[in-house]
Amino acid sequence: MILAWLQRGKIVRPRELSMGSFLFSLKGGTRGGNAFTPRQMILPAQSIQAHLLIAWSIAPRIENVPPFSMRVETRGGIFHAQFRVSTAILEAGPFRPDRVRDSAWRERLRQAGFTERAVGQVLEGRTDRNIDVPCALRRTAEPSPLHVLIRTFILGMPMSQDAVRAAVSPVDVEWLREVGLIQCAGGGVRATARLLPWRDLVLLSDFLPPHGQALRSDFVMSGASPSSLSLTRLTIRHRVSTALDLGTGAGIHALLAAAHAERVVAIDINPRALNFAWMNACLNGIGNVSFRQGSFFEPVADERFDLIVANPPFIISPQSRLMFQNPGLGRDAVSELVVRQAPAHLNEGGGAVCLISWTHENEGDWEARPCRWAAGKGCDFWLLRATSESPLDYAAHALRQTEETQSTRYAEQLDAWVEYYRQQNIARLALGAAILRKRRASRHWVHCEDLAGATLSTDAGEQLQRVCEAEDFLAGSSGEEELLDCRVVLHPDHVLEQRLVAGQEGWANRSLVLQAAHGLERRVAIDGRVLAFLSHCDGKRTLRELIAEVAAQAAVDFATAKVSGLPLICRLLRAGFLVVRPQGDSPPAAGAAPRRP
Repeated sequence: MILAWLQRGKIVRPRELSMGSFLFSLKGGTRGGNAFTPRQMILPAQSIQAHLLIAWSIAPRIENVPPFSMRVETRGGIFHAQFRVSTAILEAGPFRPDRVRDSAWRERLRQAGFTERAVGQVLEGRTDRNIDVPCALRRTAEPSPLHVLIRTFILGMPMSQDAVRAAVSPVDVEWLREVGLIQCAGGGVRATARLLPWRDLVLLSDFLPPHGQALRSDFVMSGASPSSLSLTRLTIRHRVSTALDLGTGAGIHALLAAAHAERVVAIDINPRALNFAWMNACLNGIGNVSFRQGSFFEPVADERFDLIVANPPFIISPQSRLMFQNPGLGRDAVSELVVRQAPAHLNEGGGAVCLISWTHENEGDWEARPCRWAAGKGCDFWLLRATSESPLDYAAHALRQTEETQSTRYAEQLDAWVEYYRQQNIARLALGAAILRKRRASRHWVHCEDLAGATLSTDAGEQLQRVCEAEDFLAGSSGEEELLDCRVVLHPDHVLEQRLVAGQEGWANRSLVLQAAHGLERRVAIDGRVLAFLSHCDGKRTLRELIAEVAAQAAVDFATAKVSGLPLICRLLRAGFLVVRPQGDSPPAAGAAPRRP
């Protein structure tokens, strides 16, 4: 099948390759006085594909040439190019993304009401083995298009061809079979994989095997898993030129990045996962993502990006047969590799957010290892710890994601994992995220934060951006005097919780808690004086003036108020509640959200 062709003097490509091997001759010579003369050839060897960039003398008329293995020879004044495209992605999975041509399937799903909200109502918000199947079957007893789609693509039931045909019309059932979404099952049809609506996307992933059976080694996890959701919510959504999704799995983070990046590269060592991810891109009409097979950063050895998102196989365990769990590097070597190598693949000003897991001895040293990994890499570093657990708790929580707790296999693996931790002298195992930002600076800031069970129920990108800007300001500040001379505004994205108790003289204030309304659930306890101070943080007066006013009201000297006030102000800045107003910036209008520095 021809994937690139000569058309009006240019090489064009409809979407990423990896669709077959073929021989293609590009005949040069002259055309309108312009010869197809190669100006540059870069050919770094990769694990599966070689990537070649050719700049021609008619470069303005040439579109991007997709990555593949290519050999160029000149014979008799004619350039002959041999393209060898890997078929691994297509052959490794059930889908044929190259045959998805239009948006008819997406439109049919929309018309049928196949949305995250509608499906969630039917399934009571449950997923995977938590689904109450008998209850879901009763809720979908009426053969409406939505109910048939839920039974077929989420519950995985065998269905009659007539029922599926009626539900998907005007989409042809034969097309669903041709692209690999369904297959024959007895006298009817059955979905090849689960198709789950999430936000504005539909995402393919593997059905869980029948009870008692183990997951296949190249199993493709749901894109809406808890770890994926955490990574989604921790990503800052800036407009960028290039993005990298490391360990893409079903491709969810690549698809999300495609909405705010001109070009996205998605990498996974599992070719079957890439087959799912590529199909997900096509089903959602996303064409600016390319997929490469390889280990960690090897497929992009000489490339840099503005954004890196990584959900690698970071689980600390003995050698695992599951590709998404542990590649067998030992202890927390996967997380170390990602944190150490990501900065080399970032453009100046670029950022990376990586889910990681690491070992530590006690509560006094939990941040030590990740900080050593990031040291000297030219990046600001923000470490978020979600949990720290004992070996038994860590093993149990991880294995429950893949094994039934009543099975013999679960008990055997639990014993093996705990014994592995004992042999490795591992006392505690932490889960969290590493955020790095490449920045030219004389001093880079390091911020380690223990979330201590705080929830992350909504996207935190805008909140994280405020925190990074606050850290930049504090790291670049010349000292206390500069901080006192700055102006701050209270960001509106917060709520104030007040607890009152009844007394003899009426209601008395028991506590005041400032809490973020979105993103990371940060909570800061304050008192009435701090509340009065915050009510005047409108960007019109300096911190020096505001602290002096609070000091006068409390009948204390300025130095005393400053000693207690400045650390709290820095804490509120680092939590995103306060925002520094740049010098010369006009105060925000009444009721308007403050501008970001």
